[in-house]
Amino acid sequence: MIKQIPLMLCLALITQACTSQVPFDYPISYDLSKPDQTLVLEEKLNEISGIAFDPVSETIKGITDELGILYSLNPTTGQIVQEDTFHKAGDYEDLSLIDTSIFILKSSGTLYHFENTQSITNGDFTKFNTPLNTFNDVEGLGFDGANNRLLLACKGSAELKQESIKEVDYRAIYAFNLEQLQLDVDHPIFIRKEAFYTFIKEHPELPKAHKLLKRFEPQTKEFAFEPSAIAIQPSTGNMYILSSVGKLLVVLDSSFNILTMVKLDKDNFIQPEGICFDKAENLYICNESKDRQAIIYKFDRIKS
Repeated sequence: MIKQIPLMLCLALITQACTSQVPFDYPISYDLSKPDQTLVLEEKLNEISGIAFDPVSETIKGITDELGILYSLNPTTGQIVQEDTFHKAGDYEDLSLIDTSIFILKSSGTLYHFENTQSITNGDFTKFNTPLNTFNDVEGLGFDGANNRLLLACKGSAELKQESIKEVDYRAIYAFNLEQLQLDVDHPIFIRKEAFYTFIKEHPELPKAHKLLKRFEPQTKEFAFEPSAIAIQPSTGNMYILSSVGKLLVVLDSSFNILTMVKLDKDNFIQPEGICFDKAENLYICNESKDRQAIIYKFDRIKS
């Protein structure tokens, strides 16, 4: 059974730009310019698409976007210590652990729930076909414990019935209620390009602010932010949203106000696709291989 957590905050539809409500010196707890550890992964993980830390087995769980295999990785070396086939081949994009259970996400918005991560190979899962579809290109899945829900971040269309990405100025996050076990289609969270532009303009001290401001100007034809992963920092409730497109990490508070954004080094972050925290809230970001080996970067939390 999924552990029920009292709902503390209501999911609200955001129809206006969400600008920062805190000073820009809000400390991000990680130095993303230099990883504290680099885990070089085996070739079979070249297409790694999502990661989650398992505090029970003290391993990093990982999936690829081609095969229905759950990999358990040594968090110090990145070596595969276990492989479990959970389903047939498919475009699996992310995963999230809740106590001893696990949810695995397909790009179509389909969720697979396994009650026990230790018995995933028997194929005993519950499948949830959400109203999302392949044109939404759902790539991010994060557990929001304070609100007992999963957050599904769409890389593609923000709308449920709009196949082409005509809306170039916003992306969407949908919530899957873990008590009702259904997607909240009435209250999506819209992340708008206007919010990015306003935030950067208000914070010229932001590293590479000039380049970022130009990228998110209102007249630009595209929104160079396509969520590829999302993770919620347990102690703060802040949302860390990763975009491989534009090589950007954006941090939002629990009300979806922008706290900060970090332009990732394109030479190090070739194709960032997954993000998670461990028990000590150290941060892990995985990268697909592209023209080199797939890797996971570990960033130790900076203690204040």
